[in-house]
Amino acid sequence: MTQSTVDQRADYLLGLTRKLADLVAEEARRLEAGVFRAQGPEWEEKERLVHAYRIEMTQLKANPAQLKGLAPGVRDALATAAKALEQGLASHAAALAAKREVTDGLVRAIAADAAAQRSAPSGYDRAGASAPPKSNPGAAGLTLNARA
Repeated sequence: MTQSTVDQRADYLLGLTRKLADLVAEEARRLEAGVFRAQGPEWEEKERLVHAYRIEMTQLKANPAQLKGLAPGVRDALATAAKALEQGLASHAAALAAKREVTDGLVRAIAADAAAQRSAPSGYDRAGASAPPKSNPGAAGLTLNARA
């Protein structure tokens, strides 16, 4: 590979990594703010960039000599961009985990409330008097959307 080719590849990888890090960080901010959309032009762009990044990393792992001869400043810039992407992904994962925890808690609370409000039909006690209804959490019918 010529130095020009190495420099072009490094510039491409640097731009790709920075753009992906920016998109992931923005998505994490939207998640934290509660305005997350799982579709749209930014989603498609992120998917395209993730795919391109994965291909680049696979090729570089198979042949690290592709970036041999990089200037130290460019190598440092690539490392900094990769670290920013890792931090953005960690922030994104934390925001997703927080949203999932809140959602799961709400679903459990709703299910418990629905179960508590439903009760088994009342019966009769030993003396033949009407017995108070017994709470039966297993009698609650609740449908959950797993994709929600």
